[in-house]
Amino acid sequence: SSSGAAPHDGGTAGLFTDADITDAEVAQTVTLTADPFTVAAGAEVFMCQVFANPFGANADLISMHGTMSVGSHHFFLFNMDPNATGLSLVYAANIGKLAPCPGGGLEFHPFPFLSQQPDWTVNYPTASDGSPMGYPLVAANSLMVNIHYLNTTSAAISPSVSITIKTAKPGVVKTHV
Repeated sequence: SSSGAAPHDGGTAGLFTDADITDAEVAQTVTLTADPFTVAAGAEVFMCQVFANPFGANADLISMHGTMSVGSHHFFLFNMDPNATGLSLVYAANIGKLAPCPGGGLEFHPFPFLSQQPDWTVNYPTASDGSPMGYPLVAANSLMVNIHYLNTTSAAISPSVSITIKTAKPGVVKTHV
């Protein structure tokens, strides 16, 4: 649920916006942006783009801020394990490329972020000891955006989707979600 508090990094209040994340706890901030694409008038698309782990190591994700332009229905940020049965060949071949989703868009994998809002922030809550909770991303795993757009207009649209991710410094997160 949402506390209704204003987020720390801009955007609409989202899940767990009551978490207090200080600059001293943040190790890295990275923005992933999907490649440009077009949705024809009256069309529906599910587009996916796989990103190699942008942190290059194990990381605890503590805050995410996603944005989607007009026409969006939702987007997921999936945590993709290259060793999961049936996934390694399909997703490894697509690292860095925007393409129609291999599963037709109707697929689910572990995910730290989901939004149906054009501007949404997720800060994981604070543990009982006062430390931020975080979502663990294993160094070998990649991240995939799964983007769903419905163009109800009579003209093509060129959507934009991005997500800014903050990670905690080593040892800050003691409770994983």
